[in-house]
Amino acid sequence: MSALSESIDTLRTNERQWRAFTSTSRRCAVMAPPGSGKTKLLAARAAHDLATAITPPQGAACITLTNPAADELRRRMEALGARRGSVVFVGTVHAFVLNCVVTPFAAAAGLSTGHRTVIASDAQRGSIMRDCIAAVYPDTEDVRAVPSTIARFRKMLATDAEWELAGPRIRSVAELYEQRLAEEQLTDFDGLVALAVRLVEEHEFVRRTLTTRYSRVYVDEYQDLAPGLDRLVQALCFDDTLDCRLFAVGDPDQAVYGWTGSRPELLDELTSRPGVDVVRLTVNYRCREEIVRRSERLLTVDRELTGNRPGGEVRAELAPQGFADQIDHTIAQVRRLASAVPLERIAVLGSTHALCSEAATGLRAAGIPARVKDADYRSTPATMLVERLAAWAVLGRESSGQQLGRLLAAWRALLGPLADRPNQRSLVACLLDQDPDRTAVSFIDQVRALRLDTAMSTGGRPDDVAALAALRATYSGPAAPVELVDLANRSSGRGRVQIMTTLACKGLEFDAVVILGADQGRIPSWLARSSMELAEERRKFYVAVTRARDSLLITYSGFTVNPYGRRFYDGPSPFLHQMNLIPQPYS
Repeated sequence: MSALSESIDTLRTNERQWRAFTSTSRRCAVMAPPGSGKTKLLAARAAHDLATAITPPQGAACITLTNPAADELRRRMEALGARRGSVVFVGTVHAFVLNCVVTPFAAAAGLSTGHRTVIASDAQRGSIMRDCIAAVYPDTEDVRAVPSTIARFRKMLATDAEWELAGPRIRSVAELYEQRLAEEQLTDFDGLVALAVRLVEEHEFVRRTLTTRYSRVYVDEYQDLAPGLDRLVQALCFDDTLDCRLFAVGDPDQAVYGWTGSRPELLDELTSRPGVDVVRLTVNYRCREEIVRRSERLLTVDRELTGNRPGGEVRAELAPQGFADQIDHTIAQVRRLASAVPLERIAVLGSTHALCSEAATGLRAAGIPARVKDADYRSTPATMLVERLAAWAVLGRESSGQQLGRLLAAWRALLGPLADRPNQRSLVACLLDQDPDRTAVSFIDQVRALRLDTAMSTGGRPDDVAALAALRATYSGPAAPVELVDLANRSSGRGRVQIMTTLACKGLEFDAVVILGADQGRIPSWLARSSMELAEERRKFYVAVTRARDSLLITYSGFTVNPYGRRFYDGPSPFLHQMNLIPQPYS
């Protein structure tokens, strides 16, 4: 029996998963709570459609929100035998916009500047934005909210009336910012999305060509799409003159990117449209029943979710001496679990990077290896591939979890025409090199020299260039780890407690989870004032809670301390009371 057949057979055991898998509707929306097997369902449906329903030269577009999510979906589809090719796209929404819409169609539609599309780096965007603000606002005015306000309005593809509500100076800065980008022959992702929406909505030939090429569109985490990306999907999949089918999965209760302009209501609006087949999954296969029961108390609507695994442990512990005391509780919990749970299957979550860094320092001082996600360098397609290559080279072909064929396919996708046969042979030789004196830095330099740096710099990917430089710096400092095995273990986190923010844990799962800092002012953040902002804080906490498979510990102190040493005795997070982990509101 093939891997795809086995996967399909497991879907038969769940009536609702099977209904979604076999839906014949042109538009199917799956409401998928945590642990409900949405990625398995999405991968199986896409792989099966490619094998039985999509006839070459037609293909499919499988769109995710983040690079790690795209990598995971691609890995699962390949394991199921899904065909590859130029008409099978698996990647992020921004990669789809750039590579499948703007690059091939902008010039033909008369919307190209005539220059190669270069994405501005974080540093470039920040510098230009500061200059534009300085040109409009006096030095004495507080402008801290200006960049985020402009970003939100641009992501929303705000109308003229909406820009007027923001005020003339906000709009002036935004217009000046876009003008400066154009002058320097740069763009950013928000600008790309706006251009892609124009191309698709205003040009019928673009819609027809795209839907002929990608006759089916699969969207993961639909609730986190920004309005512009939702408009792209609507234009392609809800035009009855076109033959393009939509299969979308998501969960409004896991919408945590409101600060990027996303609106969880978009998924609700999608499910309410005529002709959309809505399937609501109700079984959580990840969390034990006690974790499911407690987490459901955080929701405003009873969804009657059930667990598939009995038992589970959920505790809230008071650490009366403050955050350092909470770290001590965490150390005790890790030591209690370590005899039965691998360290990499334990996660410690904090609401901010600063709290995560403090927790890592405490665990390491106690002799517990720990890794802070994205602390040293960003996880980009380039850095993630370097980590995976190191894992294959050092940890062994079987134990690394990496396959050479997939690594080479990822290398070709990243380098494009620069990854010719001699280049790929050189890469394989680099991986097979058993030099005992090879360090992490020397390996990184070897891989970068194989045209990786050239591809990133000439391909308009400055953030990848910056991330690769930060990766090298991580292993070249005086106190940096030098062994290649340390880099190899990055891809799996082997032998280390995983520390990350409550936002960064989205899409992951662990046997045991510790959530630090469940105090009012941190969870929810003191910055969350409106009902919408508080609702997103609750959803963020819900996502964090549902990362735990077997054990969940939440620590609190009843007060917080600001950077100046002032204490705020606002009590523990109200979410603890909502979960019935503390008997009554703290006072």
